[in-house]
Amino acid sequence: DDNGYFLSLWIANRNLLISLFFGAMAVLAHDRRRRQQWRPGAVLVPACLLVSVLATEGGIATFAYLFAYEVALGRGNAVRRALTLVPSVIVIVLWRLAYNAQGYGASGGGFYFDPVREPFDYALAVLQRGPFFLGGQWTSIPADLHNYLPPTSMTLFWTLLTVLTILIPIVMLPMLRVNRRARFWLIGMYLAALPVCATVPMGRAMLFIEIGAFGVVAEYIGGWLAKEHWRPYHGWTRHVAGTLFVVFFVAHLPLAAVGRLGAPGVSATLQGKMAETQDLSPAGDLGYEDLVVVNAPNPISFLYDPFQRAFQGQPLPRGVRILAPGFNSVELTRTGPRRVIVRALSDSLLDCQRGKRADFAFFYRYLADVRSPAHPLHAGDRISLPRMEAEVLAVDGRGFPTEAAFEFEALLEDASLKWLVWDWDDDVYRPLTVPQVGQSVRLMGPF
Repeated sequence: DDNGYFLSLWIANRNLLISLFFGAMAVLAHDRRRRQQWRPGAVLVPACLLVSVLATEGGIATFAYLFAYEVALGRGNAVRRALTLVPSVIVIVLWRLAYNAQGYGASGGGFYFDPVREPFDYALAVLQRGPFFLGGQWTSIPADLHNYLPPTSMTLFWTLLTVLTILIPIVMLPMLRVNRRARFWLIGMYLAALPVCATVPMGRAMLFIEIGAFGVVAEYIGGWLAKEHWRPYHGWTRHVAGTLFVVFFVAHLPLAAVGRLGAPGVSATLQGKMAETQDLSPAGDLGYEDLVVVNAPNPISFLYDPFQRAFQGQPLPRGVRILAPGFNSVELTRTGPRRVIVRALSDSLLDCQRGKRADFAFFYRYLADVRSPAHPLHAGDRISLPRMEAEVLAVDGRGFPTEAAFEFEALLEDASLKWLVWDWDDDVYRPLTVPQVGQSVRLMGPF
């Protein structure tokens, strides 16, 4: 499956493979325990589940398949089926309590929604992101496409993928009615999408979804070729079911093979684009200065900069001050010897300039989505950092800043400040000569 190729190309994703391995072991042990009354399974299932969630929070999708097993394949009454899941539920609850106690997790942003701390935002994210995971899995439309689309295109793709997410199981109903294994795979697949909806759609997060998709697609293709009795032979349903067979075959064989051949090149291109936003060489030596970036296109990349510099044996700057994200056009005005104002030329400083084409700028926007409307700013809010103070001058209706002032301890021309701006035409940083008092400079966005 082409969604899984990136995992083998990026070693930092190995935790997902570890999580999937132990998640699969948990499901296999659960199956043997239920079919053969295998006593070691009572210990191995929760133990493997624990290792899976310790490898990554996404390992909680293991429980999706345990639950799906009892719904579709389990034996006995509902109470007995539920009781077999109790040890796994206890593991998840204890893991989450330890997770909270140690201060892990994220909150307050728009990139990641914690299902426990932010249930309403998370529920909305499921509706917005779920079709990209599920519809994309059915068709091989990359889930990552979500992160590169302008709003209008996003709506169109969401509508298409939502229809497919609902329609494809309906088309498979004749098989699902008689094939319990297929029901297990489908239920597991759809429930496994819930945990990963906490973050923006990415193919590398779809491993657990893929496992269920493999099962249900194999059942459908195998049953079609074997001419099982659920396969329709007359009427319009025959053509619809046949079309789905072709879609599954094409999407998961030739298209997946093409995707595999192109995966190294795509990965290299993506990494190259990210690397451009981390190349601060135009600033020169930064050992004793504060780096001031007016419009950083990928602000979150600066979280990696200290580690990259340490690895390369380079000195760290005294401090890094990012005045605004660079995925919008802004105007920088100097209002005093030590003071500048940054104003958004459209929407807010945190919004992406409205474009009509898919672009990497929207991906930068999602990566930098660290403040949600649930935590608005207000005019007059001040944030003090060493040698600089920021003040919010104006906000939009969501509480996102449209104008902010920055007061530095040193004169803006002082050698202790190194100024950089991002040039979208050439995708490079360039040194900035700070304007005189009363003068302005406009820095254009990506579109």
